[in-house]
Amino acid sequence: MDDMTIEVRLEYWIDVVQRCNSSGKTKRQWCEDNDINEKQFYYWQRRIRTLIYKEKKSTTELVAPVFAEIPIAPDERNSGISKNNGLVVEASQNPVLTLNKGGMTIEISNLSSMELMTFAKC
Repeated sequence: MDDMTIEVRLEYWIDVVQRCNSSGKTKRQWCEDNDINEKQFYYWQRRIRTLIYKEKKSTTELVAPVFAEIPIAPDERNSGISKNNGLVVEASQNPVLTLNKGGMTIEISNLSSMELMTFAKC
Protein backbone atom coordinates (compact mmCIF):
# COMPACT_ATOMS: atom_id res chain seq x y z
CA MET A 1 0.00 0.00 0.00
CA ASP A 2 1.43 3.39 -0.92
CA ASP A 3 1.74 6.34 1.48
CA MET A 4 -1.10 8.28 -0.16
CA THR A 5 -3.57 5.43 0.36
CA ILE A 6 -2.55 5.08 4.00
CA GLU A 7 -2.92 8.83 4.55
CA VAL A 8 -6.40 8.92 2.96
CA ARG A 9 -7.57 5.95 5.05
CA LEU A 10 -6.10 7.49 8.19
CA GLU A 11 -7.95 10.78 7.58
CA TYR A 12 -11.20 8.87 7.01
CA TRP A 13 -10.85 6.84 10.21
CA ILE A 14 -9.84 9.86 12.30
CA ASP A 15 -13.14 11.45 11.25
CA VAL A 16 -15.07 8.22 12.03
CA VAL A 17 -13.51 7.88 15.50
CA GLN A 18 -14.17 11.56 16.31
CA ARG A 19 -17.81 11.33 15.24
CA CYS A 20 -18.28 8.17 17.30
CA ASN A 21 -16.64 9.64 20.40
CA SER A 22 -18.76 12.80 20.24
CA SER A 23 -22.05 10.96 19.59
CA GLY A 24 -22.80 10.08 23.21
CA LYS A 25 -23.58 6.51 22.18
CA THR A 26 -21.61 3.39 23.03
CA LYS A 27 -19.07 2.47 20.37
CA ARG A 28 -20.94 -0.76 19.60
CA GLN A 29 -24.27 1.08 19.11
CA TRP A 30 -22.73 3.86 17.02
CA CYS A 31 -20.95 1.37 14.75
CA GLU A 32 -24.18 -0.58 14.32
CA ASP A 33 -26.16 2.58 13.50
CA ASN A 34 -23.55 3.74 10.96
CA ASP A 35 -22.79 0.40 9.29
CA ILE A 36 -19.19 0.40 10.53
CA ASN A 37 -17.47 -2.92 11.21
CA GLU A 38 -16.75 -2.86 14.96
CA LYS A 39 -13.46 -4.77 14.62
CA GLN A 40 -12.23 -2.33 11.97
CA PHE A 41 -13.27 0.58 14.18
CA TYR A 42 -11.21 -0.70 17.12
CA TYR A 43 -8.24 -1.51 14.85
CA TRP A 44 -8.13 2.03 13.47
CA GLN A 45 -8.80 3.62 16.86
CA ARG A 46 -5.78 1.76 18.26
CA ARG A 47 -3.66 2.73 15.27
CA ILE A 48 -4.62 6.44 15.61
CA ARG A 49 -3.91 6.43 19.34
CA THR A 50 -0.48 4.87 18.73
CA LEU A 51 0.39 7.52 16.14
CA ILE A 52 -0.74 10.34 18.46
CA TYR A 53 1.26 8.89 21.36
CA LYS A 54 4.45 8.54 19.28
CA GLU A 55 4.08 12.07 17.89
CA LYS A 56 3.46 13.57 21.32
CA LYS A 57 6.39 11.68 22.82
CA SER A 58 8.82 12.77 20.09
CA THR A 59 7.79 16.46 20.27
CA THR A 60 7.94 16.45 24.07
CA GLU A 61 11.50 15.15 23.99
CA LEU A 62 12.58 17.83 21.53
CA VAL A 63 11.25 20.85 23.42
CA ALA A 64 12.20 19.92 26.97
CA PRO A 65 13.82 23.04 28.48
CA VAL A 66 17.33 22.99 29.91
CA PHE A 67 18.30 25.62 32.46
CA ALA A 68 21.82 26.77 33.27
CA GLU A 69 22.95 28.88 36.20
CA ILE A 70 24.83 31.99 35.11
CA PRO A 71 27.16 33.42 37.74
CA ILE A 72 27.27 37.20 38.17
CA ALA A 73 30.42 38.84 39.54
CA PRO A 74 29.63 41.02 42.61
CA ASP A 75 31.18 44.16 41.08
CA GLU A 76 29.04 43.87 37.92
CA ARG A 77 25.65 43.74 39.68
CA ASN A 78 23.44 46.77 39.17
CA SER A 79 26.41 48.69 37.80
CA GLY A 80 25.92 50.98 34.86
CA ILE A 81 29.62 50.74 34.04
CA SER A 82 31.46 48.00 32.21
CA LYS A 83 35.18 47.63 31.53
CA ASN A 84 36.22 47.19 27.92
CA ASN A 85 39.96 46.70 27.33
CA GLY A 86 40.76 48.80 30.39
CA LEU A 87 38.39 51.61 29.36
CA VAL A 88 35.39 52.47 31.51
CA VAL A 89 32.25 52.59 29.39
CA GLU A 90 28.84 53.85 30.52
CA ALA A 91 26.15 51.38 29.55
CA SER A 92 22.40 51.18 29.86
CA GLN A 93 20.58 48.15 31.21
CA ASN A 94 18.04 48.24 28.40
CA PRO A 95 18.13 45.02 26.41
CA VAL A 96 20.03 45.16 23.13
CA LEU A 97 18.97 41.64 22.20
CA THR A 98 15.62 39.96 22.86
CA LEU A 99 14.98 36.31 22.03
CA ASN A 100 11.43 34.92 22.00
CA LYS A 101 10.63 31.21 21.69
CA GLY A 102 7.38 29.58 22.69
CA GLY A 103 6.23 31.55 25.82
CA MET A 104 9.81 32.26 26.88
CA THR A 105 11.71 35.57 26.51
CA ILE A 106 15.43 36.13 27.06
CA GLU A 107 16.74 39.70 27.15
CA ILE A 108 20.47 40.43 26.97
CA SER A 109 21.87 43.89 27.70
CA ASN A 110 25.22 45.37 26.75
CA LEU A 111 26.33 44.73 30.35
CA SER A 112 26.22 40.98 29.76
CA SER A 113 29.48 39.14 30.36
CA MET A 114 31.24 36.95 27.83
CA GLU A 115 30.40 33.91 29.99
CA LEU A 116 26.72 34.61 29.36
CA MET A 117 27.29 34.84 25.63
CA THR A 118 29.31 31.59 25.43
CA PHE A 119 27.39 28.33 25.29
CA ALA A 120 29.19 25.19 26.43
CA LYS A 121 28.39 21.80 24.93
CA CYS A 122 26.88 19.42 27.45
